[in-house]
Amino acid sequence: MEDMDIIVLKDDEGHEHEYEVLDYLEVDDQEYVILAMPESEDEAFMLRVDLTEDGEETFTVVESDEEWDRVAAAWEALLDEEEDIELLFEEDEMDEEEDEF
Repeated sequence: MEDMDIIVLKDDEGHEHEYEVLDYLEVDDQEYVILAMPESEDEAFMLRVDLTEDGEETFTVVESDEEWDRVAAAWEALLDEEEDIELLFEEDEMDEEEDEF
């Protein structure tokens, strides 16, 4: 089992919820974090990462449909790229196994 980065966020009522950090990505010079409930990567969501004057990270809900679409497209492209890389590694491993015979 791999280590997960977990952050705790409070909802509007002050209840704390744990989320797994799937990734950070930068789109148009703005950083975003992709989060999911632990053990449930099927339903991920994103927050914009802003910095306070003190340099502390704060997370802001992405409310603009245009901004959401740009970040979602970048996230999907990153996932596709990672999937392509995994397939290349699998093909290389299969080639190596065939060479052994």
